[in-house]
Amino acid sequence: HPARDNHTAWLDNFAEGGHILLGDFATRHPQASLLRRLAQELAGATGATWGEVPDAANAAGASAMGLLPHRLPGGADAPAKGLDAAAMLRSPRRNYLLYGAEAPQDFALGKIAVDALRQAHVVAFAAYDHPTLHECADIVLPIGLPAEVDGSYLNALGQLQAQVGAAKLPGEARPGWRILRALGGRLEVPGFDFVELGAVSSQVAAVLTDAAVQAKPGPVNTTSGGGEGLEAAVYTPIYEVDAVVRRAEALQHTVLAGQQQLLVHPEDALALGVGQHGQTKLPNGETVAVGTDAGVARGTVLVPSPVAGRLSGLVTGTRIRLGATTTASEQG
Repeated sequence: HPARDNHTAWLDNFAEGGHILLGDFATRHPQASLLRRLAQELAGATGATWGEVPDAANAAGASAMGLLPHRLPGGADAPAKGLDAAAMLRSPRRNYLLYGAEAPQDFALGKIAVDALRQAHVVAFAAYDHPTLHECADIVLPIGLPAEVDGSYLNALGQLQAQVGAAKLPGEARPGWRILRALGGRLEVPGFDFVELGAVSSQVAAVLTDAAVQAKPGPVNTTSGGGEGLEAAVYTPIYEVDAVVRRAEALQHTVLAGQQQLLVHPEDALALGVGQHGQTKLPNGETVAVGTDAGVARGTVLVPSPVAGRLSGLVTGTRIRLGATTTASEQG
């Protein structure tokens, strides 16, 4: 059978130096644990290796240092599991501390994040002014951007990469670690008695000596993806990934900036009656443009994060029902 022969040839080639690499869509999917397990099983069956691209600049470092609700520094299992970010937003807290994060742009649950912040006491460490700060923050502490202060990053290979601040901090801004140290000392929290960043770096290096930068097997989420509507695949446009590029005027004038268009498979567009270039109505009543791309899987709608952030609870894997549509020709 031709298809079977093609699959056999593919597996043979795959076994000779093949590598399975999970990216942003996989790691942000509600069934990410299942996708990781499938990647492991496929790699084991074919002799390939597998890995994943961290979805943020220092995600590997944060994981290795225990900044996860179920891990301790070095990757050990925590004796008691805390709440993850989504849980702290879905079940609003009385207090939030934001560090360099802007809502809704930097949250997968953008609208839910804004709603939670509105009803809480918020202390924000921020390098830029932002509308949400005016609306939600009780205290704003100005900090430098990552490139402006000393620090270190852990890459996907487990290598610690140090940097020196590249610019003088403007106005009253201070390195974020200094403000955290001062607050921790004032609150008498253990571990905040260091004076220089080098002391922290030494502790980090000691922890990383025994830490492995890898995704560990965990509980597999087998939630069904059934339901009406198209399955959303949310992505972050390249010039929306952080506060710096969102404010880079030259980048925001490129064709890759300001992506607000949904993308669907041409056959799904035909079924929706939207044509190649039309509009559709979202569940919140908003009308957005719809384009077509044969590379989008049938039954899927590709949603840019700025649009997803305006819809409550819309993340990759959830279903979205697109409302009444119009085509470009109907609009005249």
